[in-house]
Amino acid sequence: MEKKNEPFKNNNDIIIDESSKTTDLIDDNNSENKFRFIDGRRFHNIKNSKYPMPNDNKEHNRLNYQQSILRHHWQGNFSSPIKKVLENNENKAKILDVGCGSASWIFDMANEYPDVSFIGLDMLPNHPELTKLSNATYVQHNILDGLPFEDNTFDFIHQRFLGSSYPKQKWMFVINELVRILKPGGYLEIMESQPDICQGGPALKRYYDALKEMMTTNDFDTDLYHNLYKYFTEQGELENIHQEERNLIYGKNSGELGQMAGNAAIMFCDGLKPALSPFLKISTKELDDLFEAVAKEISELDCYKIFYRVYASKKVI
Repeated sequence: MEKKNEPFKNNNDIIIDESSKTTDLIDDNNSENKFRFIDGRRFHNIKNSKYPMPNDNKEHNRLNYQQSILRHHWQGNFSSPIKKVLENNENKAKILDVGCGSASWIFDMANEYPDVSFIGLDMLPNHPELTKLSNATYVQHNILDGLPFEDNTFDFIHQRFLGSSYPKQKWMFVINELVRILKPGGYLEIMESQPDICQGGPALKRYYDALKEMMTTNDFDTDLYHNLYKYFTEQGELENIHQEERNLIYGKNSGELGQMAGNAAIMFCDGLKPALSPFLKISTKELDDLFEAVAKEISELDCYKIFYRVYASKKVI
């Protein structure tokens, strides 16, 4: 394994797009039925979803930060061979981003491909910041209820980090829905990460063991790393199936990118604290101390996280 991530070419390689920084999506004073609040963080209040991360400005800023890191680390926003489709001005390609979160991926893509039409879909209320883009719209919907689009609508469908959104038994339903609305010849791409950090210390092990226990309790797929490719294969209408992996190394010896990625990982662990607290079975003070130890290990150890993309095209019949 390489000791360092690819170095920056210059100081501007990672730029946080100011236009995508999040303002409050909904006034907290009017959100009694839409959100719940735990330890000062705002979470969704959707009964049939067990997604564990917050939905507040702090989390959306983390997602924007994460987008910039991943774009650099992967040297692009997608792995599917769709660039010619996106650059064909006459094609007027349609792209769907499922679970769009802060919409940072859409901001990147919509600015790069102004002739392409983008739709961001998420289960939470509207994204007024998407109105800044002339070629993007937002749809509020929970994919577990089925998707509100006609068959064969999209040229490319992108989904990222929803492994803690779908029960394991719902993954084939989700993939079938995504393939249904994908045009023949179009590409589906899903990005996920392993549910732990490799080569960490005892604090990280304890924290991520609790994460895996939470995932098991909520019936999430803790082995999605091995199963996602299988789900694509078993779906039946997909071909040209590929899986790509990259290790993102954290710590003080990993270069500027790794240090930024480590900061993002610490933000992620911070957002997980309310969800993991019942599984750690420790006091608030002990949880705070554990989090501090987690942050220290991420910053000082040569630990890393495995990210992967699975992508495939829909068969042309």
